[in-house]
Amino acid sequence: MAKEEERRISPAILIVPLAAGLGLAAVAALAFAAAPTPPPKEYVCPYCGAKFSTEA
Repeated sequence: MAKEEERRISPAILIVPLAAGLGLAAVAALAFAAAPTPPPKEYVCPYCGAKFSTEA
């Protein structure tokens, strides 16, 4: 009779999805943090107090 081999689960089955999920979360966090804020509609000069429109 042939010996029955013990079947083991590879650690990669647990590590790869975990690492992919953490990587995806990191990319999403960076994309959210790097979102540019729109400029104000009116800019007030801190030196002279003049107002400038930022709309084209």
